[in-house]
Amino acid sequence: MFDKAAWSKKYNRERREWYKARGICCQCGNEYAEIDRTLCAACAKAQHDKQEKSDPGRRKCYERALKRKEERYAAGLCTVCGKRPYREGHKNCEICAKKQRDMDLVRRVKRRLDRQIEEERQRLIALQKART
Repeated sequence: MFDKAAWSKKYNRERREWYKARGICCQCGNEYAEIDRTLCAACAKAQHDKQEKSDPGRRKCYERALKRKEERYAAGLCTVCGKRPYREGHKNCEICAKKQRDMDLVRRVKRRLDRQIEEERQRLIALQKART
């Protein structure tokens, strides 16, 4: 039996990937997306406005976090954990900086591997097309 929900989900995923690969806005499909983004400026603004309208507490949470960071910095503490003094010329302590470096390294390696897998997949697709 035909599963319309599964078909629609697959179609929308493929459509999004097609637009994304060509630098076109994934929402409207009419404009080029902003650099390193998947939406054009108009769709990004509309999405931002919709989120602000649906979740007004989001702004309060952001402002509260910003205030907490400012208070920690003024007290001479790490703005991330608030436990240890921050490093000279930075706003975080050595431990938090190391954690961030480790997370960044993992993210970079994962992106590199994902890119290599995608390049290999494209190469195999090209080989298959050349055979036929």
